[in-house]
Parts: sequence; C-alpha cells; structure tokens
Amino acid sequence: MLTVSSSEMANVWKWKSSVSIPVGLGGSAFGWIVTPGATDAILDRFFDIGGRFIDTSDGYSYAARPQAEDSENLIGSWVKRRGVESEIRIITKVGLCPGVEGLAPTVIARAAEASLDRLGIPMAEAILAHADDGVTAPEQIAEGLAALVGSRARHVGVSHFSRERLVATQAALRHSSSVTIEFVQEEFSLAERSGIDELLGCADINRPLGIICSAALARGFLTGKFQHAVGRVGARQAFVNEHYRQRAHNELLDRIRRVADEHEVTPAAISLRWLLQHDSVILPLASVTTSAQLDAFTQAASIEISDAAWQALDSLSAALYDNQEDH
Repeated sequence: MLTVSSSEMANVWKWKSSVSIPVGLGGSAFGWIVTPGATDAILDRFFDIGGRFIDTSDGYSYAARPQAEDSENLIGSWVKRRGVESEIRIITKVGLCPGVEGLAPTVIARAAEASLDRLGIPMAEAILAHADDGVTAPEQIAEGLAALVGSRARHVGVSHFSRERLVATQAALRHSSSVTIEFVQEEFSLAERSGIDELLGCADINRPLGIICSAALARGFLTGKFQHAVGRVGARQAFVNEHYRQRAHNELLDRIRRVADEHEVTPAAISLRWLLQHDSVILPLASVTTSAQLDAFTQAASIEISDAAWQALDSLSAALYDNQEDH
C-alpha cells in the first residue's frame, strides 16, 4: 500500500474515522437521472445509516437549475427539511458551471457564494476547483482558493489538474498564504488509477495529498451488474462495455467476486473497502440511483479485507493499468 502520514494532515485524515459510514455520496446524478423525489429518498436513507459526506458541484444538472431541481438545490432543500445543517459535510466544486466558468479569483468567489446560497449552508466542508481551465495563472488560482478558507470552506482542493499545474498552484499557495491544497479529487478505483498513480509518484508534489475518489465503482463496472447484462443498454452500461472489455477486466471482477463471497457482501462493497484500506484515500465517492444501492456502503464499513486479499486486488488493478499503457 502507498503510505501517506503527516501531523499537518491529521484533521483531514480523520475523515475516515469520524463517521460510521466513511463513504461519500456522489451527487452528480441528482436532478439528472435521479428525480427530486428519489433524491430525497436516497438522502434520507444515506443519513439514517450514518452517511455524512455529500459531494456535488455547481455544474451538476445545471439545465434543471431554473426549476431549482439541480444537484445543489436538491441537496440544500433536503438539508433544510431534515434540519441537519450542523451534521452534514458537503463538498462542492466550482469552475465548470456555465456563466461562472474559470478559476480567476473573482469567479471562484462568485461561484462559491452562489453554491452556498443554493445549498443553504454558511460554509462547506470543502470547495474544490472542479477542473483546471488551463489559462488562469497558478498565482491567481491560489489567491482565489486561499480566500475561501475560513469564510466559505474549511478546506480547499483541486480536481482534474495536471501534475505540473498542481505543483505550480501548491507553490503559489506556499509563497502567499498558510493555506494548503490538502487533497485532490480524481477518478480512482480498482479499474481506474492512471492519473492518481502519476500524482502519488511525483516527487515534486508537496505531499501529503489525500485522495477523494470519484467514480469509486467505475460507473457501475465494479458492482458486477454489467458483466453478463443483456437487453437494454443504458448510458453507463454502454460506457462500461466500451472501456472495460479486456480479459483482464473480467479477471479483476472475478477476483472481487471471490473476495465478496468470502465476506458474504456484494462486489461493490469489496471495491469500496479496498479504497477505504488504501493509505492515501481519505474518502471514496459513489453515486447511486436507488436507496437500496446504499447497502454496499454499510457493508463496506462493516468488514475488513486481509492484507493478502488487498494486495492481490491491487496487483490485478496495477497490471490492468500496465496493459493499458502498453496499448
């Protein structure tokens, strides 16, 4: 396993142990393929089983915003209805929303303010730069992120930044403030690891960095539900069929199933548990479309896989990435 430890990261690393369900709920489907009523049902069950971290973005389901049925508005109305403002920890992202695109300091400030208004909270657990715009100077990105800490967010981070731009933004923050980029949000799972492996293997990065893993179940592939699916092909099934069709993908999934059978849980639970036992991961994120799918969250929190099983899965995952590099 990759090991990351530092006293300065202790407050963030406690995310894993601070809640009974250390898996975050991804909000990208809310207001898009999940209706407002179904969103409320999912959020209700997530909270009731002990989930507290919710991830969203000002750009998710943007088209539904005029009806206040976008992800942030739906989450915000639910938080207000349940009266759980002090318990829920919301991560949101800015930089890709039409009308407030880019990472200039004034844009970050305006977008963050609008996000918090929709969410109905005074401060987010974290606000991330959703993606590097490729043009804003690192010094300006650093200025915009630093201004959020303590007023709009407890932590800041980035998503979809190249190694070079991340290093430059970190350096600008160190030069101008006491704020640090404590984590990155990227796709990372047993089936997707190339970007994260590059970041963790970079000596230039001011480590430690924690990983918030989006697409922790590889868009449903790691649940196993698409492996032998027939009939109607939805968007996620089509994506899985296109991107995870190598023999090595099936070998990985077969091994996950064997470990799942040993623990009497689902493949999704094992895939989440592998991330929870990864030393550099502070929060796996998974989206669901029904409240029943949250069973995998509770299962993942209730088991521990052996070091041997963890390493076997890691080896199959790494070999899969090596095969992709070769092609």
